[in-house]
Amino acid sequence: MWSPDGEWLAFSSDRDSPKLRRPDGFETIQRTEIYLMRPDGSNLRQLTHTGSYAGSPSFSRDGKQIIFYTGSFEDVIAISDPRRLRATTQIAVIDVAGGAVRTVTSGKGEKWSPRWITPELIGYCSGGPEGGLELTPNRSGARGEFNTPSWSADGRRMVFHRDTGQSWPPVMETASPDPKFRLLRAGIFPSFSPSGDRVAFTTGFSAFLHNGLMTSSTDGSNRWLIHDDLEHNTVAPSWSPPRRSHRFRIRWRVPGLRSARTGRFRTSRSSHRTAAAFAC
Repeated sequence: MWSPDGEWLAFSSDRDSPKLRRPDGFETIQRTEIYLMRPDGSNLRQLTHTGSYAGSPSFSRDGKQIIFYTGSFEDVIAISDPRRLRATTQIAVIDVAGGAVRTVTSGKGEKWSPRWITPELIGYCSGGPEGGLELTPNRSGARGEFNTPSWSADGRRMVFHRDTGQSWPPVMETASPDPKFRLLRAGIFPSFSPSGDRVAFTTGFSAFLHNGLMTSSTDGSNRWLIHDDLEHNTVAPSWSPPRRSHRFRIRWRVPGLRSARTGRFRTSRSSHRTAAAFAC
């Protein structure tokens, strides 16, 4: 996730994980922490020190805090169990400069993908049969499956992903059961551009499958595949703040690679030029 000034990237990584094994199996259970680095891969530093699991970092609008979710090692074991055992995670906020951490949620249940909607309002999704959208403090939104929600800059629109089928193309109109809502089916990990007129998402139907990176207008038109590496998977795109005449950069992750690198892609096919950078 980009900082508001475009100078830093926050991400979760298992690079310092002790690679512990599942107590009743042979799988490796990764411990992750939140890290910061410059877009060119320099000035890498570890921000959280939970000793367990921290993920989905997102900067506050002033860039002074990062919100993330965290869980214990035991909860990570339960969450990753093929039987989909219930577990508990919490949403926490860390001060970027001082490292002070405070937890902003409580109670049982999985809590995922936190994002600042306004400086005072945080949105996230909860898991389980009764899960859905949640808002702080202690407010519930729509119920159902809402994966990796992302709100537009004005807080009035939200994109998310859920499994609705596996036919091609990944972007198409979908029948809405509610006439108040227009549904556009897209790939996974959708993310609004800062201007709110475009969406970035990956082209596959699962993070474990091969994915490229695509952008489109919010109505699904002007689709463009801006990156597709046949040897590596691409997940979790994130837009940078706008720069010089509506130029943007997009950062994404390539699972399995730990070295940092950057790449750039520019086009004039849409109403603005798009530049992309990634760290892996």
